[in-house]
Order: sequence, then structure tokens, then C-alpha cells
Amino acid sequence: MNWVEVVDRITPLVFRIYAGNSAGTGFLVSVKQTGPDGINHAIVATAWHVIEEAASKQIDVKLVSADRTRVFDTQEDSMRVQQLGSTVHDTN
Repeated sequence: MNWVEVVDRITPLVFRIYAGNSAGTGFLVSVKQTGPDGINHAIVATAWHVIEEAASKQIDVKLVSADRTRVFDTQEDSMRVQQLGSTVHDTN
């Protein structure tokens, strides 16, 4: 697979993340099309420093797909922030 094909395949998985005064990128790890509550669920991975403020404060978090066709916002969508590992390699 050449570089253009790789970019075309991963672009739909990449999101720009805006959380309070922070911004960064993340990528889609998993999607469950219909959860037990009838709502779609997704897991997006990003560096902790991008969303750390959102874990402790009520701030707006917005995820925008790389092609800007999908936007998820805490003002309209339910989101939960959870740290899954050590921040030892976080590039704050």
C-alpha cells in the first residue's frame, strides 16, 4: 500500500479535539454501532494533556473529523473522559 492509500484509509479515523484552552488530535479506536441504550458509542485516543482539563471541570469538548463532515460536541452529545494509562510519554 502506498502513502496516499494509507492516508485515505486513516483520515476518516482522525479527529481534531478542542477542550477548553487545549487542542490536539485523536484517532478512533473503536465504535459500537448500537449500545444497550440504543446510542452509538466510540472510543477516541488522544494525549492526556489535550483533555486533562475536561476530566476535572465542566468544559465544552468538541471533536471534528479530519474531513470536517462529523462534529461531536458536549453541548449536544454525551462524552466521558477517562485516563487509561500513564502520562509518562505525554508530550505536554
